[in-house]
Amino acid sequence: MHKTLIAAPVLTLMLAAGTAAAEDFGDRRTVVFSADRLFGLYLTHRQIDGDDNLAYEDGDDVTEVGFLMQEPGLTPFTVPRLSVDYFLTDHLSIGGSIGFAHSDTEPDDADDATYNSFFFGPRIGGAWMFADWAGIWPRWGVSYYSIDDQGTDSTQFALNAEALFVLAPARGFAFTIGPVADIGLFGEYDPPVRGEADLHLYDVGLAVGMMGYFGF
Repeated sequence: MHKTLIAAPVLTLMLAAGTAAAEDFGDRRTVVFSADRLFGLYLTHRQIDGDDNLAYEDGDDVTEVGFLMQEPGLTPFTVPRLSVDYFLTDHLSIGGSIGFAHSDTEPDDADDATYNSFFFGPRIGGAWMFADWAGIWPRWGVSYYSIDDQGTDSTQFALNAEALFVLAPARGFAFTIGPVADIGLFGEYDPPVRGEADLHLYDVGLAVGMMGYFGF
């Protein structure tokens, strides 16, 4: 399985952002660099609806948990990612995530095993601070991913919602924690032999992240 690890370079970036000219979180012209879903507990469901002649399962349910790394499991929505957001006005943010992965394995006695994936997830949000150290940052967006895993292609377009609490132990640096949900609207699952089918992925969970922010 393919794993994602967010390590020292990310933490260095966030600490650098935190030492810049920090504004109150949510102020206009604030830039936020986030490491999202660093830790999470998720309940995920995959539904594959193919032709009646194809022996697809009715559905799969999995509980996923990870810290700093996470196997994609049923859905890549639960994998840690880097994000950037910008506050156009006080409280209103736009941003998102983009990512790509590739691997090419050459075993001794088998065909080459290749893996390619792409993820894109724009979003908007609204942030309100109750105090200097605590607030809330709900975010809504859409996302698209495509995966080619040794000839098995899958794609998914989904709605995403997060209701994150912001906990800022120091100005310019904060943690996020809260419930998240990803609702697959439409997608395709196309293995080499069994034929194309409709794919729907859903997950709900509790996610933890961290961020650095600064203003211009």
